[in-house]
Amino acid sequence: MAVQLKFLRNVPLFSHLNFKQLRRIAQLLHYRKYLKKQTIFSEKDYGDAFYIILSGIVKIFKLAPDGRKKTLAILKENDFFGEMAELDKAERSANAQAFTDAEVFKIKRRDFESFLKINPRIAIQMLQTLSARLRRADEQIKNLVFQTVSGRVAYTLLDLAEKYGKKIRQGIKIALYLTHKEIAELVGNPREVVSKTIGELEKKDYITYLDKQVVITNKEALKKIVQEGKKL
Repeated sequence: MAVQLKFLRNVPLFSHLNFKQLRRIAQLLHYRKYLKKQTIFSEKDYGDAFYIILSGIVKIFKLAPDGRKKTLAILKENDFFGEMAELDKAERSANAQAFTDAEVFKIKRRDFESFLKINPRIAIQMLQTLSARLRRADEQIKNLVFQTVSGRVAYTLLDLAEKYGKKIRQGIKIALYLTHKEIAELVGNPREVVSKTIGELEKKDYITYLDKQVVITNKEALKKIVQEGKKL
């Protein structure tokens, strides 16, 4: 119980709750551990719970009929996902997979619904997060429609740096181990095209690799690519 309470205090969704309320939520948590690349849930599954990340990273993605993958979000500690099941009681709209080994707390819908009836503010918090994610999705769609491949790659790297960036001497290191294929899944273009663009960004010294992680060495240049929408 102590571990759950300490964790919940740092989760934005529950940060406004008092000790008694946190204890009640802690009683609803079901611990799960997933190995890297293990499926947490699949699109079209019945959504009977949502999840909060205790440690590790989780990837949310959709699959096209031809097998292509589009990564929608990469989530970290204290983020929650699968919350749409709490709101519309429909099938899962995307897939969730452990990007690294991950520990999560699962909360069953029926348990959470009872809690929401006496703590409606949490529902408002969830809706605010959903709204933010919808705005993010709108931005991604705009980039897919209007940006060049260079702009999409630059936008994706800047977006990752915003959430996972760590300032180092060389620039901003994205603290994720991302292959070109994984970046391509975020960008929404074939790996070969994205790899070529990444190579061009490296040649211009806009980015580099350090310990298999992307380092943005010229943030302003990447911003300019996004703003002007030009090819490299």
